[in-house]
Amino acid sequence: MKKRMLKTVAASLSILSITTATIVPVSAANIQPRGNYYVYGDVDNDGKIDIPDASIVLSAVSKFTSLTGDENLPTSYAIARPSVYFPDIDNPVPQAADVNGDGFINQADAEDILSYYAKKAAGVLDQYNGRCGTPFYIG
Repeated sequence: MKKRMLKTVAASLSILSITTATIVPVSAANIQPRGNYYVYGDVDNDGKIDIPDASIVLSAVSKFTSLTGDENLPTSYAIARPSVYFPDIDNPVPQAADVNGDGFINQADAEDILSYYAKKAAGVLDQYNGRCGTPFYIG
């Protein structure tokens, strides 16, 4: 009887701890968009690749540089803490900021976004050979 009671209590506590773990609210700062397609270069997720996107990249890099002295913000850091690096953006997509795919967000990415924007505005987008405007999936 005592063993059965202990097993029942242990099982109940185990279920309670699993249930409690799934109920704990997660901060919005740690949530990334999932299950959607996004576009490289559209960091603010407004459907356009434009000068504000490049500015957002430079601001994020500046923030990281002021914190660490390094000018290469690891994309994984930006994904983990978008509210730190993109504080004024409602739905940032940090993965879209790493336009050249090197694993870092830096000035080169901002320059690539500006190059895409300029070529598109000039009507010579066929001369652009980067990843801006290319869709990707976050699953």
